[in-house]
Amino acid sequence: MSPKNKRTSAASWIRYSLLVIVLAGVIGAYLWLNRSWKISDTSAIQTEKGRDTLLFIEETVDLDGLVTVMGDLGLQFDASELRWASQTLGYREFKPGRYEILSNSAYK
Repeated sequence: MSPKNKRTSAASWIRYSLLVIVLAGVIGAYLWLNRSWKISDTSAIQTEKGRDTLLFIEETVDLDGLVTVMGDLGLQFDASELRWASQTLGYREFKPGRYEILSNSAYK
């Protein structure tokens, strides 16, 4: 192989590597932004008639129990998205207490 062909081959390899790095960065940024938007979206959990709601948890509940309680209160949310957000944020159990849910709330 001549020196000119070696340089052309090396330049092609470098261009290809840079393209892969740039594409991976763009895809990573898109996924991160999409995830951040979903978790921070203030219309993720909506209350009936736009009023703030109090949620009382008397004993520790898991995610399925929380979904049931929230549904019983008439909150509007996507249960599968709530499950995804809870797993993403590391929420596995919910402690007893009084929780105020604003008329439009995010998963955070």
